Amino acid sequence: MLPDTYETSTTRRLKFYLLIIFQIPSICCSLYLFHKFIINRKLRCRLQNHIIICILISNFLSCSTELPITLAFLHNNGQLKPSTAQFCLIWIYWNHLLNAHISFFVAWASIERHLFIFYPTLIRTRSVLYHYFPITCCSLYAIVWYSYFILLYPCSNTQLNYKQLLCFGPCYQYQIIIRNVDLILNVFGSTFIIIIANLTLIVRVIVWRKRHMNIRVTNEWRKNFKMVVQLLLISLLFSISWLPLIVVLFIRLVYKPNFLQYLTTVYLLYTPYLSALITPLMCLVATADIKAKKYKLNCK
Repeated sequence: MLPDTYETSTTRRLKFYLLIIFQIPSICCSLYLFHKFIINRKLRCRLQNHIIICILISNFLSCSTELPITLAFLHNNGQLKPSTAQFCLIWIYWNHLLNAHISFFVAWASIERHLFIFYPTLIRTRSVLYHYFPITCCSLYAIVWYSYFILLYPCSNTQLNYKQLLCFGPCYQYQIIIRNVDLILNVFGSTFIIIIANLTLIVRVIVWRKRHMNIRVTNEWRKNFKMVVQLLLISLLFSISWLPLIVVLFIRLVYKPNFLQYLTTVYLLYTPYLSALITPLMCLVATADIKAKKYKLNCK
């Protein structure tokens, strides 16, 4: 465990101002995107936009409800207020749940883009099985897992420290088997899927294009290319935000438990917020259909 002296008022202020600078435009951008999706039924009804909406909602909740607790913690010089076990558990639960939703949704989006591009008929004719069911499973699985292990699991929360980010985490993380399963399944697993699915998507698109060099570029191909760019931007941002922490956690798991202790607690535990903060801006740039013009409101 890290002593409180690893943090200083300077590092806390630096993180506080950096996060709050990104928070305001991120929330404004999310609200703008939600407005466009609400007023534009055609845009809202497109299957390929559903997972993007799920990612946006999760990021928005993270920035507007969970991040303010972290900002208050930093502003109060590393002291959680109110300093109660109940508030700590709510903070831990909400943080873990939203992070899980974001990573699971990005992982499924990485897989689903393969279906939209290479098997469009399959996903449109069997959308319940290949579209709605996986999204629902991603959401429910995270809710069930973290509701049980953070709120209901019978272990003592004597480790809670109100002067540390997330109060040093839930008690199940101090039980080796459950902690390792959580890391491998929910953290490493989703990140591995995101990286592999995106790399294979790039390769498949390049190979397909080379095999069809003589075929004129159609509107369908342009839409597919936009979907690839949109996914790659979101996935790249997620990877940049999460990979440093995940690599350190993996080294801790297999080699040295206290590897890069100072760097991890003071900086790397905060980098995942960058994904939630910047993703709405990426979506706005990459979603070409979001424009200030009227559409025919037909849902096909």
